[in-house]
Amino acid sequence: MKIEIQQEAKTFSITEMNFTDIKTIRDACKLFAKNGSAQATKILEEIEKVLENAVI
Repeated sequence: MKIEIQQEAKTFSITEMNFTDIKTIRDACKLFAKNGSAQATKILEEIEKVLENAVI
């Protein structure tokens, strides 16, 4: 996984993630979403959309 700071303030780019990386983030977001985190829910929804179309 590669994380880079972008020119825009407080913006990052994450690239070169493998399935284990994205699964770990997804699972963590599921736990935070269960505890009421709206941001975790939003991230989880985006990850789920991507994984629906992924060929692994």
